[in-house]
Amino acid sequence: MISKILFPLAVTLPFYLLLQIFHLVYGRLTHPLRHIAGPRNPSFILGNLKKMTDDTQLTEKWRNEFGRTFKFNGLFSISHFHTTDVKALTRILAHSSIYQRFTADGDNTRRLSGDSLIVVETGDHKRQNPAFGGAQIRLLTETFIQNAERLRDTLASQVAQEKGAAGHVMGKAGESLIVLSLILQTGKPNKLNDAFTNLLHSPNAELYAGFRIVQSLFPLLWLLPVPGTKASETARAAVFDVVNQIVSERKNIEGSELEKALSEQRDLLSVMIKANVSADRPESQRLSDAEVIAQIPGLLLAGHERPTMDELNSFPYLESVVRETLRVHAPVAFVNRMAIEDNVLPLSQPYIDTKGKSHDSLT
Repeated sequence: MISKILFPLAVTLPFYLLLQIFHLVYGRLTHPLRHIAGPRNPSFILGNLKKMTDDTQLTEKWRNEFGRTFKFNGLFSISHFHTTDVKALTRILAHSSIYQRFTADGDNTRRLSGDSLIVVETGDHKRQNPAFGGAQIRLLTETFIQNAERLRDTLASQVAQEKGAAGHVMGKAGESLIVLSLILQTGKPNKLNDAFTNLLHSPNAELYAGFRIVQSLFPLLWLLPVPGTKASETARAAVFDVVNQIVSERKNIEGSELEKALSEQRDLLSVMIKANVSADRPESQRLSDAEVIAQIPGLLLAGHERPTMDELNSFPYLESVVRETLRVHAPVAFVNRMAIEDNVLPLSQPYIDTKGKSHDSLT
């Protein structure tokens, strides 16, 4: 019985791999970006990604050398172009139905978070977005301030214990403390924290992430138990188990009692549920239980929108420092997008290709 399964697989797998390699090579030779200038490709398998991971300022160095628009190589030397051209970015953001998230990134995140706000596109994204509007975020003011004070005290304590390790302490304490408290105040964060620490911050975290990306590029590999699969499944199960229980408990509270209970809570999950069950929200625009649950692991992975508080805006120097810090050291260095149909991307500043020709657009 086993031989009947393994024999066709053994025959088919080499042909599948050869076909994928052919697509990679042919795509590279005919790629529309092949004549765009860019850094040398140091590795066929890793491309420029290893250097980009090791040096977060590398893209800035490349901009100084090649201009606002240049090409770099991703996994298996797949060509990508990097641009900071304002006209191009404006078009990309204004036409999100055409320029969608890179497929591998979306598949990778979806396996951990489900169909959350950071994964879905177009109509589904528009329907989920109101649950995170300005009014809902404003309700979290008190929680943000309380958790910021807790984070300050925790960091001060750990920096005192680990002299000279302030940066390490910030990364270690910040995420586990403030993120989980902001999302859900349940008294049950340890299970979630342990699962995501193992997935995202263990010594093998980068290796696990690399395997997940390769699986997204070659979907057949999802059938294989590659390293990190168990960690991903454990993290996803832990999050969905805890959040599903919380959502179920709060759904059992009916009518005005639910409204009262949610009004007393200032964690992000309660604010989101309150927005979702609001009487003035049409049924067609409400999130399903699965979508509500999916937001939590999505937010654990992506972080949170920091609201602009009126009281904090009265401190212009603080605001300037925060804005400049976020500009120079952005939480998200870049976002991958891919055109799902033929399109012309205009540029405000032309680029010179490897043949010396000037171009004011990308096709």
